Amino acid sequence: MALSDLQPALATTFATQLVRAWNRTSVFLQALTFIAGGGQGGGKQVAWDVQFSGARAQSFAEGSDIVPGEFAHDIEKPATLAWGQYRSPFQLTNLEMNAAFANQGNAIELERILEERFFDAITRITSLMNRDAISGTGIDENGNPTILGVLTALSATGSYAAIDRTTYPEWAGNVVANGGVARALALELLAKAEQGQYVASGRSCDMLLTTPGIKTKYEGIFTQIQRMVAGSTGPIPRMDASSEDLYWRGRPLVRDKDMPQGNLVGLATSELELRVLPWVPVPDMIPVTVRDLISSNGGAIQRSLGAFVHVYPLARTGSAVKFVAEIYCQLRCKRPNEHFLISNISEA
Repeated sequence: MALSDLQPALATTFATQLVRAWNRTSVFLQALTFIAGGGQGGGKQVAWDVQFSGARAQSFAEGSDIVPGEFAHDIEKPATLAWGQYRSPFQLTNLEMNAAFANQGNAIELERILEERFFDAITRITSLMNRDAISGTGIDENGNPTILGVLTALSATGSYAAIDRTTYPEWAGNVVANGGVARALALELLAKAEQGQYVASGRSCDMLLTTPGIKTKYEGIFTQIQRMVAGSTGPIPRMDASSEDLYWRGRPLVRDKDMPQGNLVGLATSELELRVLPWVPVPDMIPVTVRDLISSNGGAIQRSLGAFVHVYPLARTGSAVKFVAEIYCQLRCKRPNEHFLISNISEA
């Protein structure tokens, strides 16, 4: 008798842990400050006041009068952004919930199938928000409102938050492009981009965000993390060529799977906010579950981001229960000229 004869009669049991094959890490969102909307500067939309140059100063002749043309002042303009809207609906039939709970020998997560579906929906929303926070245009392919991403905010042309950059050039981002022709990233290119950022805003970046390909391709040009190795006489500093952490002028170079090819941004992260619209309190009889946004690679890497998704049930139809996870949010780039964007970088 061989195993093939006995195999049909044997039960199949599965490992206790569910293996998720997807990657929903949201690196950029992890670098952002999350702010509850509502109150001043939130509610109807994300709004803030911006001041542009208009005041004048000049030398004058002794004893001269002030002429009407000398009077001037800085100019205030409102910046406004609509809320992006994200949701992930899911349903479970009574049969699948009961069978998952009663069946033995499965992954533990499948015995708690409702909790697993909550997790799946929230990580999917988080991943989509991360993508749009980088490259979103404010409207998706179906015309629905989304986050207006940092690449759009840092553009040198067009408008951002309803303020036109042609009329107010100080609102333009610091963009170093190459006419659509890819070229190698060099230290001088980074230095020139940071120089433009400093001249425009008096600030420098605290983080570089780019693609996995650019980080891999140009690993050799970045200063790598200095590690302290304990020796018999105390810590000994050394350069570790195998370190995964890369720096430029002390700023970390970070990769994100959602960064479009050929782009690198230098960010002053304290000046970027992810605004989240709070939910109105609902009566106790209306069940609403509040869950953290979660960045997850599907495996051991998992991080709560400090903002909340609301999950609520929909009307029951038939022998199934239906839910939707939902959030309203928007990225606020307070001052586009405080950052820089290098595009057309070769990854070949």
